[in-house]
Parts: sequence; structure tokens; C-alpha cells
Amino acid sequence: MAKNLTESFVRIGIKATRILFEIVGALTLFFIASMFITMPWHDFVLSRMEYGLVRLPQPVADSEAVELKMFFGTPYTDTNECVYAVGEFRSTSYSKDEVRAAYRSASVAVFSSIWRMPVQVIIVEPDGATGLPLDNPADEWVTIFSREYDIGDQNTTYYLAYLYNPKQLSWGDWRCNAA
Repeated sequence: MAKNLTESFVRIGIKATRILFEIVGALTLFFIASMFITMPWHDFVLSRMEYGLVRLPQPVADSEAVELKMFFGTPYTDTNECVYAVGEFRSTSYSKDEVRAAYRSASVAVFSSIWRMPVQVIIVEPDGATGLPLDNPADEWVTIFSREYDIGDQNTTYYLAYLYNPKQLSWGDWRCNAA
């Protein structure tokens, strides 16, 4: 009887050890895989945003593309959130109010009709002021753009049409983990 009891405990111990190793192995595999899967996923989302914005039928008929900007990462330290931003500077002869009105209902299908993002518009002023929070990449883009380009022409309106998706989970992507 003692021999059978000892054999039972040994079998239970072996099974428990095997289950423990399987759980640890699965968790390790999941952790390693997440490091390699999330980067391509975030790149894919950013490229879909860029594709949607560039291919958007322009609500302002005579506008011309001037410069394309993209941002992925985190503007903060000690955080692990991802920020996606894609913007396109454009010029037009339309007034500021006409540009704003034209983009009021514009949106981009990032993933078909499953995920649509509204297109946001900022009129570029000569002083580079946007009124946006400093953690929004568009604020920096407009400031730099207003310095690099001569936007003093009264007959031309420069604006930034952009997609902005903040506070997304990093899922282990090191580009969103600023220290």
C-alpha cells in the first residue's frame, strides 16, 4: 500500500511539474512573440493611416500637397503609450473658413469601414501658433513648417490635414516605452 501511495505521489509530482513547465513555456513564448509581432502591427496601422490620408479625395478642390509628416512613439518619458500621427501640409487659394468647412465631415477609413478616423485641420499661421497641447506632434510640425516656408502670402492658405490617434497600448513595442 505504501508503495502504491508513493508511486501515486511521484506521478502527481511529475504531472504537476510538466504542467508548470508548459505554462511557463507558453508565457515565455507569448512574451517573446509579442515583442516581434507588435512592431509590424504598429507599422501596418501607421502605413494604413498614411495611405488613407494621401488617397483621400481632397475636400478642397485646388489644394496642393506640400509636405507629408508621420510620427509614431511616445511624447512622454516613463510611459508606455503609443501615439500615431500622420499629417499632410497643403496649400490652397481657399479662405481659412472655407478650408475648415470643407474638412468638417472628412474622415479616412483606416481599415475599410471598420475603423474610420476624422481628419483634423489646422490653419498654419505665420507665428506657428496652433492652440494644440504640446504633446500633439502636429503642434511641433506646424511650428517648424511656419519657420521653414514663406507663408506670408495673403492669397494662399496653408493648412495641415492630419490623423491623430493617441493613448494606444504599446503591447511591448519598445518605441512606445520612453525612459
